[in-house]
Amino acid sequence: DVYKRQHYAFSQLPLGKETIKVYEQTKLDETRARIAFEAAQSGDVSISKLESKMLESEASIKREINDAKNRHDDSLLSFESLGVDYLVVDEAHAYKNLPVKGAEKFAGLLGGTSSRALDLDMKINYLRSQGRERICTLATATPVANSMGEMWVMMHYLRPDILAGAGVGDFTAWARQFASASTAVEMNAGGGYVVKQRFTTFNNLPELLSMWQTFADVKLTSELGLNLPEMKTRSDGERRAETLEIDLGGPMEEFRERLEERETAIKAGMVSPTEDNYLC
Repeated sequence: DVYKRQHYAFSQLPLGKETIKVYEQTKLDETRARIAFEAAQSGDVSISKLESKMLESEASIKREINDAKNRHDDSLLSFESLGVDYLVVDEAHAYKNLPVKGAEKFAGLLGGTSSRALDLDMKINYLRSQGRERICTLATATPVANSMGEMWVMMHYLRPDILAGAGVGDFTAWARQFASASTAVEMNAGGGYVVKQRFTTFNNLPELLSMWQTFADVKLTSELGLNLPEMKTRSDGERRAETLEIDLGGPMEEFRERLEERETAIKAGMVSPTEDNYLC
């Protein structure tokens, strides 16, 4: 709760209009460049399609920035006027959901988006624009909590120069360099199965870790002296995880079939949302 209050208070510090305007323009320029590059790569250079994509992306960027701006308490002194020249952010995983344009095409690489993360990015961007080389320290036990794409987010906060130097400053370029898609069968909300393509295999990990270790001070389990339970010794004398497969069982199978029936009824409009829906 203490950290939540501190994060909230930090997000309430308003940024000046000019700072926000500069940040917005930077994001718009980056998005236009990415869309133009992707169109050239694919050979699809239809002017109408490009304009449509750019207008959609521009509207999304402006909406997200306005959402972050609306969190500010304009009755306070601005962040710039406080003379802050360095940020130390504990529990930094609270800022992992940075809105990233192009990430929607890579299922499983990034989670949701938050205006709190965007607010931090704007403030870091401001400090960096002042010509300071060192402007931020992030501390967390879980820099990668839900997906590998969070590595890009943390590197973007702390060392965008390394990303740019490697040609992966744009998330799309990073994803294509370090991730590969695979097709898998997944269970949906109704208990049925669907085929989905997700990025589950990662490439060039030595290079990625080399970039990561340039700025990250990582503590290993062996260095922390944690009192962890030992893994049970298997029959072959080795200590390693063992996957046990169990039968679903009759009652569970009947329940899954019932979910499929309900899903079919919802899709066909045979029931109203007040009677049954996916959340139920």
